Amino acid sequence: KVTEWQAAIGLSQLKKIDSFLKKRQKNFETLFCGLKDSKAEYFFLLPQWEKEAQPSWFGFPLTIKDGVSFNRSKLINFIENHGIATRVLFAGNITRQPAFVYDKPLHRIASDLVNTDKVLKDTFWLGLWPGLGEDQMQYIIRTLKDFISLNA
Repeated sequence: KVTEWQAAIGLSQLKKIDSFLKKRQKNFETLFCGLKDSKAEYFFLLPQWEKEAQPSWFGFPLTIKDGVSFNRSKLINFIENHGIATRVLFAGNITRQPAFVYDKPLHRIASDLVNTDKVLKDTFWLGLWPGLGEDQMQYIIRTLKDFISLNA
């Protein structure tokens, strides 16, 4: 059965989990340091975490700051045209998702949800796949810096 194949692959992958996690952390640190030491902080909210935490980063979230000269679509198009895959954050303000907009399920909104609207509109992910090497991570950083220099 297909589910047995999936389980066998999953068990095989579990043997590699420590190296996967270590590589994702390394890729995260490379992007974070490469962007923190540049003009990127003027344009993006970089990820933050608790000092004692040891996150297992799925991806590298970037949020575009208010008042910059570009939007997420323009940036994502530029990045993807340079061969770098991105993903938009799949939540943000869930009350703006079609099920809430059109079906009007019973729910209560506790505040104006400004931050969740910001995430919905301006946040996206860059990948941290363990198969990405140092050259590819530096290419991502250079591409973001190129975009910034063209749009600053």
